[in-house]
This record gives sequence, C-alpha cells and structure tokens, in this order.
Amino acid sequence: MRGICDNAGATRNPRGDRHVQRIRRNTDAPDRGRVRPPRGPLPNDYGDEPPELVVEVRSPSDRWPKILARVAEYHDAGVLAVVVLDDDSRTALLSMADQGPRRLDPDDELTIPEILPGFAVAVGRFFE
Repeated sequence: MRGICDNAGATRNPRGDRHVQRIRRNTDAPDRGRVRPPRGPLPNDYGDEPPELVVEVRSPSDRWPKILARVAEYHDAGVLAVVVLDDDSRTALLSMADQGPRRLDPDDELTIPEILPGFAVAVGRFFE
C-alpha cells in the first residue's frame, strides 16, 4: 500500500489518515509525492520517510536555478525520483537520485519502472 503526499506537505494513507511529511526544511512542499511504507502491517504513521517520487509543476514565476536547487534538496532528503512539469514548454524534467536530470519532450514517454512498474505516459498528456 502507498500514500500520497499533497501540496500541504501531508501524507494521506489508504485509510485517509493525514500525517505530516517533512521533506524540505525551508521550502514549500511538493505538488505531489508518493510514499512507500515498510513491508508488513500498515504503520500508524509514516514518520520521517521521504516519498519515492515527487512531482512539481513549474509556476510561471519559478526560475530554473531555484527549481534545480529544490530537486537537489529532494534527492538529499532521500527522494528517488523528481518530475518537474513545465507548462510553458510542455516538457518534463526527470531527475533520478542516481542520474543527472534529463528533459523529456511532449512526445517522449515518461517511465519510472523502479517506482511505478508498468506506468508509461507521453509527457504531452500532462498538458491536455
């Protein structure tokens, strides 16, 4: 079972409970995140575990140096993958903790098999 981290910085598990998820020290919470609890019985809370996946949507006022600093901070906190969606260019930036970031164009397929096995979507679909 997995939980979803909303942009208020809290995690909701499948039971609907809300738990604080501290990802970044002095910045906003991600637009979306995905947390995998430990194997075994569902825990009562998620503690300080970071999400495996964070999805950010670039605001028109966001500048790339600040975004890339946030991506690095997510990885430093233990996040495995960060996706930044950019509506202006209709592209996505995919950054994996063990690789450098790469730009995906609208016709490119976003896949993250380590976290979302079987998931594949053309980047352009996010902007429809």
